[in-house]
Amino acid sequence: MKKTFTFSGLRYILMTAVLMLVSSADMMAGDAWYAYYNKLVAYPTGAGTVYADEYGYDAVDETLYANESELQCKQSYSPGGYYAYAKPADGWILAGFSAATFDEAGQPIFNDAVIETSNPAYLTIYSEISTEEGADSSSIDYPLDPNNVHYALFTHVAPRYAAGQDSLGTLSISKVCNEIGDNVTLTATPRDERCHFDRWTLDGETVSTEASFSVDVTKAAEYVAHFTCDSAVIINFPEDGGYIYWYDDVNDISVPDNVTTLDVWSDYVYLNNGETVDSLNFSEGSYYASACNATILYGKGEATLVKTPSSYPYASEYSLLRWSGDNGVAVADLDATSTSYYTFDTSNATFNLAKSGETIAAQTTYLAVPDSLYKNGGDAPSIIYTSYADKAAGINSVKTDSKVATGIYTLGGIRQKEMNRNGIYIFDGKKVLYRRK
Repeated sequence: MKKTFTFSGLRYILMTAVLMLVSSADMMAGDAWYAYYNKLVAYPTGAGTVYADEYGYDAVDETLYANESELQCKQSYSPGGYYAYAKPADGWILAGFSAATFDEAGQPIFNDAVIETSNPAYLTIYSEISTEEGADSSSIDYPLDPNNVHYALFTHVAPRYAAGQDSLGTLSISKVCNEIGDNVTLTATPRDERCHFDRWTLDGETVSTEASFSVDVTKAAEYVAHFTCDSAVIINFPEDGGYIYWYDDVNDISVPDNVTTLDVWSDYVYLNNGETVDSLNFSEGSYYASACNATILYGKGEATLVKTPSSYPYASEYSLLRWSGDNGVAVADLDATSTSYYTFDTSNATFNLAKSGETIAAQTTYLAVPDSLYKNGGDAPSIIYTSYADKAAGINSVKTDSKVATGIYTLGGIRQKEMNRNGIYIFDGKKVLYRRK
């Protein structure tokens, strides 16, 4: 009888997750906790609206957006943080989020320096009070520090990094919150001597090759800075998405937001009653790939992979992915008595069983599944589906195993594909704290 495997979930349980589980238990037991207050303000008034949320729900009620959003909460860990949502008005865009202070007259002074451009953004709460064990939360005298404010800065022209290039240099603009009719100067500065500025683009078209150039503000526009770097590789994925195989025996690589790593780890195989395999875990959404470990990358559009010499280059014993090398590898030369091997079909996003007479193509990533991981023994399945299969031609749905109670959810119960922002999640029924590296 053939069996179907489904890769699901992701390998995002970090060391901080352990701390979160411990601190959650402590909080329920009446131990110390921390109180926080913050306020999020839209600037300039009328250019957009904001909403501050402790947990980060995917869908925000439109009626909750306002010019200001106050947040007061109690958390069991420090430092705290919250999700900042911004909705630009027509004709405006979000420059980013900024911290702020107040002058002696009580007027806000935001530092005009963008600290986060993602939307929603995860921002750290700086004002806090800590309590002793057993303290009553009703004793909190909000707003604690009323001068603790973040601003959502709305504008018309803003500089942006090409995907994955935020570590290759810095960007600035002469007036962050600019108006129609202004003239602003955008400047890109390479990080070091290994990095070089290449060009500015607008809507995919090159508009300047000068690192610093001026433009008249006539409409909302995002100018994208492109760098090159000796320690980076620029890959042009298809705009509608595509795959490449990846392996480097010397360098770790960072992965930008428009690229996903696809990995399989034997130590995250889900077991039913601790005995039989219900599904293998296909990790989707990492932010790096380690040296000596083969992977598959899925990306959309131009992406930059930044290389860093690995301090500990070694192949993980838990990875089920292998690299075929420069000459490929014959299945007959592999240990087929206890392991089944699969090649990846980039058109359908599936792993297909390789027959004994096949040769796995050179410089590709293939899958090695030990027979010991098969559910209830028996023959190896001819196809192993990934959750990306529904994005590929010829596959209409993802096969799942209903016996496995797995998944990632917000605290509000909304299912997530991955932990893509800092915050608290429910992973397989347990609270975890995820912080992006």
